Order: sequence, then structure tokens, then C-alpha cells
Amino acid sequence: MSLTVFRDKLTEAWEKLLSGIDCIYLTFHKRKVVAFVSPRFTSHLSLPLIGNSDNIVFVPSEIQNHYLALKDKKYMYHLKYADTRIKFMLSDKDTFWDAELRQELEPILKKLKETGEVVGASCYFKPGINGLIYELKGRTFQLVYAVNAKIKEIKVYEFKQISHPLDWKLALEKDLYLGEDSNFCIPQIGDPDKFIRAVDFIYQGVDTAEKLGIAFGSPAKNPKNLARRGDYLGRPLIEFKLANRLSQSYKPSKYILTDLGNRIAESKDRETRERLIVESLLGYYPIQLIIEKTTRDGQDLTKELIQEVITLVSLDDCGGQTNPRRASSLRAIVNYVSRWAGIPICREGSNGVQLYIPYIYS
Repeated sequence: MSLTVFRDKLTEAWEKLLSGIDCIYLTFHKRKVVAFVSPRFTSHLSLPLIGNSDNIVFVPSEIQNHYLALKDKKYMYHLKYADTRIKFMLSDKDTFWDAELRQELEPILKKLKETGEVVGASCYFKPGINGLIYELKGRTFQLVYAVNAKIKEIKVYEFKQISHPLDWKLALEKDLYLGEDSNFCIPQIGDPDKFIRAVDFIYQGVDTAEKLGIAFGSPAKNPKNLARRGDYLGRPLIEFKLANRLSQSYKPSKYILTDLGNRIAESKDRETRERLIVESLLGYYPIQLIIEKTTRDGQDLTKELIQEVITLVSLDDCGGQTNPRRASSLRAIVNYVSRWAGIPICREGSNGVQLYIPYIYS
């Protein structure tokens, strides 16, 4: 039984004692070795103390209050960082994180702050650091940290994002200037996984904007509003060259997948599907322009830079709240592409480029 499971069992036993159970026995080969007694009876018992009696600070009437206070506290552990760069990368999610990284890492950080441990971490000793060092690797990140249970602190020594081998420079050289004189629709959704799901839906026959709106759970009732919601996903697929729009007489137009869209839908391998969506995104001129400015030109990836690019290339001026919203979506997509392909773009406030661990070495 793991330490986490054992602790959960102890917590469950304590809750039962507080709810009315008088006593719970811990047995070993059917022999009672430990008794957990309800706080209601501790004042009537003469019990030997384990450890230093000077450190016993709770009288029976206070135990329950202390437990409830801990239960109400959101996090038991707090994060500390080896340097400001790591703190910035883990704290400023809009700048450094993409949707896939957020989906994988957020629950892990939450679990660490709640319990101080997470399943799957390896441990070792490192010269110059007291205690164990833990290393946790996911599909999108690598995290190295130490846990100080006494002061409820987790110190993060390394945080790196994991990339995959992809010749992004070749994609830029091939296509960068083909879109200079064109106008583009800027997506309002920044999660590439939703684009992959939209491709799957179209492949399965969910091929109109209204049907896509329904498939993605839009609460709208009016067909026009459903279609507008569905077009938030369908229109970017056209921009990314994953689908085309087919007009029909007296019927709503429908989406038809391109060869690249069909390859994504027909592939069963997750990495292959992700690679294909990244390749399609690298062919999207607004993303190419942002990557060029943040690599070759050395500019920082800021919301202002993205808004400037949107103004240069979009079909409309995206005024009011639309420009900042689309800038946030476009930034999330750039974060995804740059992390997946290992593109060393300049990040706002990071004092240098963002580097990645190649997936093959992670």
C-alpha cells in the first residue's frame, strides 16, 4: 500500500470517528495492533504517549477543531522556486503555457500543494541539496523539486517543457511569404485539441456549422447562434488548410476535410495527430509572422506584438474586446506550437529565449 493510500485510509478512519463511530482497529493478520478511539472518549482513557510529551499541544477537545481547520485550508504546502525564471515560467501561465500543458500540469501542481506528493515521481540524492530530490516527467513537462514536510514547502529546482523533433525552420522558409498579400481570419479558440476534435467530428459526418455547435455543447437554441458557435471551430480549420467549405443549394454549407485533415482523422497515434496539427499551424501565416518576429527579429512574445500582427493580417480590425480575445487565443496556439516543435522564441520578461527538452531525451 502506498503512503498516499495509507494516509487516505487514516483520514477516512478519522472522519468516521468524528461522525459517530466509537473505535476502529488496525489489524495485522487478524490481530488487533492499533486502536483508533473517538475523541469523545480520550478524556476517560489513560493512554501512553508515543514521542515527547512536551510536543503534545492539543487537548482532546481541540483535536476536532484542528482537524476541521486543516480540512478547510485549501493547500497544505506552498511552492518556493530556485530562481525567478522558474517562478515566472510556472506562475505566468498566459505567457508560457499552452492548453495541453495546462491540462496535464495544473492537476499535478494542485495535488502537490495539497499533499506534498504525486504518483510517478522518481527520487534521488543531489550534491549540495539536503534530502531527496524528486523528478516528475509528463508528456509536456519535466519538473524537479524537493519536499520539506516539516515546514510544508515544495522547492522547484527545474521546470522544462518537452518538445518533439520537427523542422520548423524549413516550414518557415517554405511558406513564410506566401501569405503576405492575403487577409486571414483569426481564431477565437486557443486549444489545438479542439481543432483535432472538430476534424474528427467532420470525418464522422458532423459537417455543418450548426452540427459542430451542437457537438461541442453550445447552449444556444437558435440555429443561427449554434452555427456561429460551430464556425468558431470550422472556420479556423479552413485557415489551417484542414478543411474546405462546400456550398449547397437551399442547404447550409458543409465542411469537407482536405487530405491533411483526413490523415489526422484516420490516424490512431496521438503523437502523429499532434505532429500533423502542428505542421498545419506552422503553415498559417499569422503564426509564421509571430515566430519570425520572436526568433529572427528577437522581439518578445507579448500581447501587444500579437495584436499588432492581427491588425496587419486579419480580415477586419477586430476592434473592442475582439482583438484582445483573439490575441489571447493566438498566443495560446503559438505557445503550443513553439513548445511542441521546440521553437526558441523570446518570452516577455524571461531574459532570453524559451528552451525545451527534446522528447526523445525526456
